[in-house]
Amino acid sequence: MEASRQEPLPPESVPVSGETAPVRLRDFATLTARVVNGTFGGGSTILGVFQRELVERKAWLSAEQYGLCFAVARITPGTSILAFCAAVGWSFDRWRGALLGMAAAALPCAAIAVGMLLAYEELKGLAWFATALRGAMAAAIGVMLAAGWSIMQPYCKMRNWPRHVALLLTSLALMLVAGLSPLSILGMAALVGFLLPESSGDRGEA
Repeated sequence: MEASRQEPLPPESVPVSGETAPVRLRDFATLTARVVNGTFGGGSTILGVFQRELVERKAWLSAEQYGLCFAVARITPGTSILAFCAAVGWSFDRWRGALLGMAAAALPCAAIAVGMLLAYEELKGLAWFATALRGAMAAAIGVMLAAGWSIMQPYCKMRNWPRHVALLLTSLALMLVAGLSPLSILGMAALVGFLLPESSGDRGEA
């Protein structure tokens, strides 16, 4: 009986460790440009869309790999979206993937921003335009909340979900009540994770 042969990966495809699908770099660049430049609501919303696309739909990253890229982007100074795209690209193909991810995220967005500012200068005096901006802001807040839940949802299905919920609520209290900076809160959460590590059994679904 002849052994089955594995089909070769298409050109420019990079396998990712774990039970994930192979990634074609040009598909990653296309996805990055579409998500970053076609999603409104800021960094949290964009990261939520990335979580749905990279982990749930395309399976290019595992939930753990996505969480690592997300954490690195949040503790890196500067724009978290560019840092996230660089981290994801690096996980696919090191420097080439990182540079491709940053270019796909930054260049179209910069051109769109300049165009929107030019349009704003022409339309800012119109009443209907101001009303539209307020409506867009309200919608963006709703999208941000939905994105946050999308990121948190997989962790709520784990056996140790109370730990993650406690960290979430504590982080909210530290930011809203104590007024701590996001970087300080992330550092404290990392320290908790280091001092109280999870066991391998805690990561399974409840």
